[in-house]
Amino acid sequence: MIKIPISSLLAERRDGKTLFTYLDPETSEVRTEEIPISFLKPTEALWDELCAMEEAAKSDDDEARKESMVRQLIRVEIQSAAIVEDDGRPHNITGDELRRLDLMQVGQLLGGVKSSFFLQTPAKPQETNSRSTSAQTAG
Repeated sequence: MIKIPISSLLAERRDGKTLFTYLDPETSEVRTEEIPISFLKPTEALWDELCAMEEAAKSDDDEARKESMVRQLIRVEIQSAAIVEDDGRPHNITGDELRRLDLMQVGQLLGGVKSSFFLQTPAKPQETNSRSTSAQTAG
């Protein structure tokens, strides 16, 4: 009998956040919230693939730009715990559903992926040195 470890079947993912604008069904107000997202583990090859997809679809046509962004989001297998089924279970976002979003929403999701793609290291505070490096000591 073959034994297949479950870890070999699960793709590693990266978590991030993005702003997302939507119509609140309870209040009928347009809201913009920061929502959590996750996507496939970033690799240089995946980044190159996303850049190639974007370059190939350069266009002034909004529908073509949107389709390019949808394809990129499908490729990274975007998910969000904030996007749920009506009964509250997490929802797996499909390409067709992404295509039904408007250009701004798709752009927000892709922007969140891109801003979270590479790990950001916090800026180190600059070390202060009270001694001047240009001051020479007389000898």
